[in-house]
Amino acid sequence: MRILKLLIPLFLLLIGGMVGSYGAEIENLVSNPDFEEGTNGWKLNVGGNSAGLIKAEKGGVTGDFCLFAQIDAVGPDDWNPEIHSPSFEVKAGKIYTCAFWAKTEQGKTRPLYVKFEQLDTWEGPSKTFTITDEWAEYYFSPNMTVQSPPSVVIHIDFRKQKEDVWLDHFRVYQGEYVEEKLPQPGGKGMAVRPGGKLVTLWADIKSHR
Repeated sequence: MRILKLLIPLFLLLIGGMVGSYGAEIENLVSNPDFEEGTNGWKLNVGGNSAGLIKAEKGGVTGDFCLFAQIDAVGPDDWNPEIHSPSFEVKAGKIYTCAFWAKTEQGKTRPLYVKFEQLDTWEGPSKTFTITDEWAEYYFSPNMTVQSPPSVVIHIDFRKQKEDVWLDHFRVYQGEYVEEKLPQPGGKGMAVRPGGKLVTLWADIKSHR
């Protein structure tokens, strides 16, 4: 009976943690955010003297795949080349979040320009991030300055730099940024903080076996 009483709160904590970790209540506005459908809906546009390719590649922070962007030539403008996400609708005056994971080539850092870009007008809020050679999450939560229609895409460009980039796990939603706990690399499950409630409960259960 003592073990049963301990197992119940442990189970509830696990369920609550999983729901909070994956943001089950958040509606992701962008489709194919983890590239499990390859590059479906995502496009690399080249212009001027730019050249490159995008493809789904094994690895990343969720699922089986991430997006690999190979940048072979750039210019003459900052947006040559550019990646566009699948389109979605927005409302002016509302806060929207774009959160994603990224890294670049080993030993490199580079700027990455990300924008809520309205199709046809090319307007929308943006931010330039500095990414490194280790997977990390980046996000911004601007007040939306454009109204659909027309639709909006997440625009990504490389500021005239040719280093390759890996992207994964895009979350695009209305509202402020919500932190998310992802499983540890290698499929080891969610990380448990030392001294946290799950650790304490599990130690208590083991001591009463």
